[in-house]
Amino acid sequence: MRRLLQITHEQWIYRNATVHLKVSDGLTVAQHETILTTMEGYLHTDPAQLLEENRHLLYSNFVALAEGPTKDRVEWISEIESALGAAEHVARGSRQAIRTRYCVGKRPRVRKEYESVIVDAEGSMKWRRRRKR
Repeated sequence: MRRLLQITHEQWIYRNATVHLKVSDGLTVAQHETILTTMEGYLHTDPAQLLEENRHLLYSNFVALAEGPTKDRVEWISEIESALGAAEHVARGSRQAIRTRYCVGKRPRVRKEYESVIVDAEGSMKWRRRRKR
């Protein structure tokens, strides 16, 4: 019985170490592995899938990126995902790049929202969201 309890306790300690133990950069081992597998998946991206202005992401120094801090890897993953999204946007029919489209013309009018409290005769409160034009 004692050996069975020791085995289950060792399994529990191993699980806690892999799930909850922060190894480096405040991330667990599972989170580090997820970042690396995501990065490996994006390494095989075809340069033709990206816009001309974003192809430099595929010619980075990946050895230095893998050995460097995790923050750099997460930033690279975010940049490649946004570059793929921009390429999909342009491929869907937009004739101009996102950068040029949003910089030209007037800024869109922003509607402001505010919340107000309405108190009934019985004393119950209702929150109401209203738009200010």
